Amino acid sequence: MSYGPNRSLFFEPLGSYIARIVKGARVGELPVEQPTRFEFIVNLKAAKTLGIKFPIGVLTRAEEVIELQACLWRLLRIARRVDIDFNLRPR
Repeated sequence: MSYGPNRSLFFEPLGSYIARIVKGARVGELPVEQPTRFEFIVNLKAAKTLGIKFPIGVLTRAEEVIELQACLWRLLRIARRVDIDFNLRPR
């Protein structure tokens, strides 16, 4: 489980910083930008290896769930036991 800034967004302001430095701006005078977008990622494969189980509420709040298929299979097995029809159809 990981909660932190989106790493792919770190490099977006980099070009503007480099341009300012090339144009003569002093590095010490450049503003420090804090991340504004954070992401929550759950790695079910690692959790299973460590023997950790997450409630379904945690998994639904995650932006990304690694090894999501395992979770879906578990939900489908539970649904079959209680006779729920998810009406799954391809998009």
